[in-house]
Amino acid sequence: MNLRRWVLIIISSGLLCNCAPTQKVVEPSEAVFASNLPAFPAQDLPCAEVRQRYVGDALKMVYVSPSLYRRGAVLPKMEGLACLDVLADWLISRPQNNWKLSVGSETGTGFDSQALGNKRQELLQRYFLRKGIDTSGWKWQSGSRHHQLRLDELKDSP
Repeated sequence: MNLRRWVLIIISSGLLCNCAPTQKVVEPSEAVFASNLPAFPAQDLPCAEVRQRYVGDALKMVYVSPSLYRRGAVLPKMEGLACLDVLADWLISRPQNNWKLSVGSETGTGFDSQALGNKRQELLQRYFLRKGIDTSGWKWQSGSRHHQLRLDELKDSP
């Protein structure tokens, strides 16, 4: 009888150990970047490819086609708008930084790619201003590129 009890106790404790919640060990992401901005994981900016080679290097964020816009469209698609909302919140938390924004458009859509890039740029400027972001120190350019939006941190920012 004692042997049965011990077997039941051992089996029960084994089952209880398997059911108990375990703590997950969160390892740092390989995509953690550092510049004069606080470090952040790339997954904090969905849709963006975040690039930075060295500590203190200027930060670059690229939104590639078709992450923001449908081909030939001026207005962002719903998923693209969600990505821009996250980007706007991120930019609001870093008001001291100046950026160079390159707004791209596609060729072969039946529209003038420069005009399409200009319209996208105009709408993005309005969008960021409505979000309360000071874009006065930013440099803007538009045209046909492989990306739809690229942000380069300007290192001469205050």
